Amino acid sequence: ATGCSDCQPGRFCPVGSSLELAAPCPRGTYVNETDADGDPECLACPVGSSCAGGAAPFAECSRGSFANMSGLSECTPCEGGTYQNNRSATVCLPCEVGSYCAEGASSPLPCKKGTFSSATNLSAASECVDASPGHFATTGSTEQTPCAKGSYTDEPKQDKCTPCAAGTYQDEEGKTACLQCQKGSYCPHGAAASLPCPAGKHIDHSLPVMMSIDDCIMCPAGTFCPPGSDNATECAPGSNSSEGAGACVLCPPGYSSNRGNESCYECPAGSYAETVGSAQCSLCPPGEISERSGSVNCTICGAGTFSGSSGGTACEICPAGGYCEAESTASCGGGFTPCPSGTFNPLPGNSSEEACMPCPSGTTSPQPGQTNCSVCEAGTYSRRPDGECVPCRHPMWSGRGSDICDICMPPPPSPPLPPPSQPLDCPCLTAYPAGVSLVSDELQVVELHVVVGGVSLAYNGTYGLHACGRHDSGLEPS
Repeated sequence: ATGCSDCQPGRFCPVGSSLELAAPCPRGTYVNETDADGDPECLACPVGSSCAGGAAPFAECSRGSFANMSGLSECTPCEGGTYQNNRSATVCLPCEVGSYCAEGASSPLPCKKGTFSSATNLSAASECVDASPGHFATTGSTEQTPCAKGSYTDEPKQDKCTPCAAGTYQDEEGKTACLQCQKGSYCPHGAAASLPCPAGKHIDHSLPVMMSIDDCIMCPAGTFCPPGSDNATECAPGSNSSEGAGACVLCPPGYSSNRGNESCYECPAGSYAETVGSAQCSLCPPGEISERSGSVNCTICGAGTFSGSSGGTACEICPAGGYCEAESTASCGGGFTPCPSGTFNPLPGNSSEEACMPCPSGTTSPQPGQTNCSVCEAGTYSRRPDGECVPCRHPMWSGRGSDICDICMPPPPSPPLPPPSQPLDCPCLTAYPAGVSLVSDELQVVELHVVVGGVSLAYNGTYGLHACGRHDSGLEPS
């Protein structure tokens, strides 16, 4: 022979055998193959194994079976509700939650989708519990799960929930139906609540049901829409907004706006807005100006200039006839102060009352703000520069520019008098003659005695005004 052959299963071949011998070991035992004395030794089958007898060796228990004692000829299958995933096992394990274990199971099998179990002794899929309406269970679930907000199930044994259709919503868990979207809100696919229109939009009252955010209407410029707005609201005066605004923005200083404006507008020159949120621009008061648009405040006119009305855009040179003090205000008539009566100022651009000069004698400026003084005409006089030129009283007279009136005496009536020793000047008297007095604005001759050739003549009568040439008599009315 060229070599030894392996002994076939169920045979016994001691050392030095030339033939295979039948194994004599009974079931539940196995032969000791190392025995060389010709009489095989049969040993008890170990735990976790099975022994078919004869000359066969012991066999490990397969997965899903066990042998919990020695000397067994067969392994015992795991009973329903248990499993064993290892070989040579001596015991089976309880089935896991969310699963079932049939007889002889080598591993747990998960409960099918739509069912669940928290028990550890299930032996068939039919023993898993069906998920109830409003709930779902995925494969191998240990418990059913309520449908999330925005979804539902209306049948048992479901492995997933159905999202709410657009136009409906569900704001609770574990529900079997969705609710109609609330008026004034929109509900997209799978909505968990009736959603208000976002900031910058408002609801569309023409739609019975709003299914999307796109169904909300954009707020126009000049309005605003907080979240959940039914309608757009106009921006208040002093604010503005662009399209789709959730709130209006206050106008900055130097700008203003009316109600519902999409823009703030610069205050025009001559006006200003000092604070934010101005509803309208204020005109600069007299004595102040703003040269540019968008002004925050007004500038006070400087010395020698003025602004005589509201809304001024430039200070003017102070005109003749008055003066303009520095930082003049509206209380000063817009910055221009006229020279008082009895004074005048012929030059522009003055800044103090010192520029007003008194009128000279024989002239007058009865009204304030004069650029020159008026000369009293002949027959009038003035001693108060702030008064009017007053006519001379009868029978007095004056030349142009006089500050006094002189007394005039015409020639006496018949009988004619002889020429005086000193001729009168046209015939203005240089002194009151004896017996002459002023009575009731007239020169009344009470008695005049003139001696001619030793004869005394008496004259009575009233003398009227006579247009004589000027004679500086030194006489004044009384």
